[in-house]
Amino acid sequence: MFDFLFIEERRNSTSQEEFCNDLGYDGLAVLSTPEAFGYAVKITEHARTASWQNVFIGLHYKPELGLLLWDDGTSPRSDSPFLNNPVLVDPSSPFGRLNLNDHLRFGGGTNNHTALCGNHKNYPTESSGRTVSGELVTTSRTILSVSKLSSYLECAVLCGFTSECRAAEFNSDLFTCTLTGAYSSSGTGTNPRVLTFVRQTF
Repeated sequence: MFDFLFIEERRNSTSQEEFCNDLGYDGLAVLSTPEAFGYAVKITEHARTASWQNVFIGLHYKPELGLLLWDDGTSPRSDSPFLNNPVLVDPSSPFGRLNLNDHLRFGGGTNNHTALCGNHKNYPTESSGRTVSGELVTTSRTILSVSKLSSYLECAVLCGFTSECRAAEFNSDLFTCTLTGAYSSSGTGTNPRVLTFVRQTF
């Protein structure tokens, strides 16, 4: 699902990014969803644990903005796993890496490490999920769109082909489909006229 390539050779950050470009990738990998982050952790785990190596990824601290930004220009999402383990960054350590403990750390770009290449637009070729009967109750969520559709299936398919979609709610009374991005759930409600498609693969 994700167009990533692990590079075992050790280079500095700039050289790794150039190497990724030479191989036809957009640059270092952008891990902007929990699923992408989990997949990156999985495919780099052996090298990180066997050789205590960090892996360069496409996340940088921009001191002039005081922000973390992915190389595609987006900010880390609120449901990014590494936000549960805040990291301290400073202007001398702007380069993001995955470390031995699956955490994000920052450092200078001159040391040689392995890397993860990636294309920044990971359009889904397939998607799967599960259906929740009743309204999905959330403590916070990002509404991507609300549209009129004639069936739950159309709503689920629309979510599957929208890369930012994490869940889709179809209200059979109003024939509305609400696409939701990042959210945190507190369980399910009891409205039988609302079916929710919770996306599991991206």
